Amino acid sequence: MVLKNNAAQFDGPINFKYFAALENTLKAYPNLKMLVLNSPSRRIPTARGLVSLIGEEKLATHVDTLCTSASKFAIIAGQSRTLSGSAQLGFHGYKLNGSIVSLNIAEEEARDRAFFIANGLSQNFAQRAF
Repeated sequence: MVLKNNAAQFDGPINFKYFAALENTLKAYPNLKMLVLNSPSRRIPTARGLVSLIGEEKLATHVDTLCTSASKFAIIAGQSRTLSGSAQLGFHGYKLNGSIVSLNIAEEEARDRAFFIANGLSQNFAQRAF
């Protein structure tokens, strides 16, 4: 985590270690206004936790280079959202890698479409994101 100009910048996969680091950073630096996120992502549960932190602190979000997979939740949760001119966002549907058979993919995607729409994205975009 790098701190600069009232922003916390994170480069790397979203995981529980990152979540804890951001939570501690927000406690130590209550004047942070923005989260700069450059992440290929990893874990949807962790990204959903970030949504709560970002919302509670009313942080803006920004992507310099790459925001894909589960990290899309963090960027969308921002009070305001910006991208650099060369930034890339990646959206895709869900798939199971064998062990989580009780998860209903259609229900999870519907839940996430509702989150996108509630955060200002169009219904058309939300449908195409999966």
